[in-house]
Amino acid sequence: MKQPVVLLYQIPPREKIKIMQVLQRYRCQGIAVETEQYATPLGVLAGETRAEGAVPVYTGSPLPEPVMVFCNCGDTLLDNILSALRQAQVPGILKAVLTPTNQSWTAGMLYFELAKERQVFLQRKKKSF
Repeated sequence: MKQPVVLLYQIPPREKIKIMQVLQRYRCQGIAVETEQYATPLGVLAGETRAEGAVPVYTGSPLPEPVMVFCNCGDTLLDNILSALRQAQVPGILKAVLTPTNQSWTAGMLYFELAKERQVFLQRKKKSF
């Protein structure tokens, strides 16, 4: 199995320290993605795929909130990391798992989908009360 990796987007410094400590405990590599890399596909950043041609440097705005992308983390490892993040009191961060579908996405595409999913979830939750 390949090295477990977590891509970290827009993580505030205090939370980044907690997250990196948790990831080190589980021998998982944390990669802080710089804003200039937001046009690079998720799979390329995670080392899963190669870029097709030159990847442009992103010059837009940073993501509006933090995002974590889990790559090569099996179910048990993912559950353990998520539990440890809760115990470390890392506040809510949007999370995703790298899949064949999203590995070609950029940071903006991923954020758009995560925000849309959260909106659907919140609407369903509101209806159930």
